[in-house]
Parts: sequence; structure tokens; C-alpha cells
Amino acid sequence: MYFALVLVLNATVAGSPTLHAALKPLEWLLGCWKTTDGFGHYPTIKDFHYMEQIEFFHVGQPNMQFMQVNLFAVLSFCCII
Repeated sequence: MYFALVLVLNATVAGSPTLHAALKPLEWLLGCWKTTDGFGHYPTIKDFHYMEQIEFFHVGQPNMQFMQVNLFAVLSFCCII
């Protein structure tokens, strides 16, 4: 399988908490990332294309949360923060 992730949204929402100092090295991850085109190949099933979306966010604590979604490439989706 292969895919390429591109950042589609990286914005600070008004009123969002301050990023904890422990997360500063990972700040570049914050935002919504989406694949350009994923391709899967397994010997026992038909080849397929898919899309993947992952969003990294924080709540001001020394940890980071994420949400991840996979979809068949024939469907479209967008990130809403």
C-alpha cells in the first residue's frame, strides 16, 4: 500500500487553549491531513483506492489527540473543525 498525506487545514481557532510546552516539537502535526490517493494491494482481494484523513489537535494538556478516518476513494469528504 502507498499514500501521500497533505496538510489541508492548519489553523488556530479563536479561544483555543495554549499549546503545552511539551508539545512544541510536535506542533507541525497539528491540523487536518488528507491523502492525495491511497492504493491497496493484497493477493487475496481486488486492488483498491482509498482516501485517509487524520486530524491532530490538543486541549492545552501535555498530550495530543487525533481522529482518523478511511474511505473508499470514490467518496469525498472534508475536514471540519
